[in-house]
Amino acid sequence: SPRSGSGGGGGGARSSIADPGGGGASSSGFRAGTRASTSAADEDDEDIVTVSASSVRYSQHSIASTFRDGRRLSDLTNQLIRRDLDPLVDRFLTLDAWLIGREYHSIDNRRLLCLHKYQEKVGFDVKMRVKVKGTMQNLEAFRRFHSHFTSHDEGRTVTVRGP
Repeated sequence: SPRSGSGGGGGGARSSIADPGGGGASSSGFRAGTRASTSAADEDDEDIVTVSASSVRYSQHSIASTFRDGRRLSDLTNQLIRRDLDPLVDRFLTLDAWLIGREYHSIDNRRLLCLHKYQEKVGFDVKMRVKVKGTMQNLEAFRRFHSHFTSHDEGRTVTVRGP
């Protein structure tokens, strides 16, 4: 059972980390090219909330086994476990999510799976950031979310496609 704690902290080399979405990747991992801002001048911060990784659900019933750039999901999970990356600091780990009722559903399902596996491995409550893209009250935003929502069990699980 998870114990209380922060998903952040810990030291680790951050020199060979790359964003899974593309650009700037090194051959050895994911790079955190952009750090989360702590400035009040960051206009998007009002839409970003810190939550427990275990409280964020998936929006699709299946995901690819690799990122778009071909790297395996386990590469990101391992970097999280080694604390080369911090979900509260590394901006690409701030996931887009939709608030449906009281539940956050991410549209960044591969990165969410990595965060969930990280939390399982370390055995404590991992905190992460989500950028709220819309709510059930925002009809147009909900329609966009709904077009991505293929989950068969309200976002509780995700199946990895491929090898």
